[in-house]
Order: sequence, then structure tokens, then C-alpha cells
Amino acid sequence: MTSTNSAARLAETLERQRIARTQTRGDLVRATGLSYQSLQKILEGRADFRVSSLLALAHAMGLEVALVPAALGTAMPAGAAAAPAAAPVPDGAPASAVAAALARLRPPAGDAARTPPRRRTSGKGRP
Repeated sequence: MTSTNSAARLAETLERQRIARTQTRGDLVRATGLSYQSLQKILEGRADFRVSSLLALAHAMGLEVALVPAALGTAMPAGAAAAPAAAPVPDGAPASAVAAALARLRPPAGDAARTPPRRRTSGKGRP
């Protein structure tokens, strides 16, 4: 996935969240301190914006920014989102789409054949 594609997907996600929360762009301008023009460019995927802008937007829209391993992106269904923190999680069920994808990437707990034990070294690369 290219960074352009990632930025476009991020912008799309932010715009969908804004609409789902029935927030106007004016609401976000007031909540974030961004100019209307900057916000418009971000939400339309036409801006290479700062991380601080992303964090401000996420906070104003009730989102959390998280970095996940690249392999996780292929394991998660498109458009999957983490479960809200307050949502009850049934026993044995993953807490979010991220947790479910991680579980699919990891070997089962008792599967020692897949993950060899780590050797201890003396610190100089020798056992």
C-alpha cells in the first residue's frame, strides 16, 4: 500500500466518522483550531497534514490513533474498527477487530513447534 493510498483511506475514514457523528466541518474547526481550508483539504484527501492535526481531529471525533503491524492490515476486514472501550466483550471473544486480526496472525498458545525457544547469549553473540 502506498502512502498516497493510505492518506486517501485515512481522509475517507475521517470524513465517514464526521458524518456518522453528525458533526459539521465548522464544529471540527472550532474543536481543533484548524482553519476551514486546512480541514477541507484534509477531509478531501488533498493535504499532507501534520500528526498534531490528525490527533486533534481524532480527539474531536471520538477516535484514537493507533499504529499496528503492516501484516495486520491484511488480516483485518476492510473498514473494521476497534470496539468502543466501554463495550462489553463476551468471555473468549476478541476485544476488537485489531485483537481478532492479531489472534489470527499468532500461533495457538500450545503450539511450541511453530515458535522455537529463544537462546540466551552472553551478550557478545555467543551462547
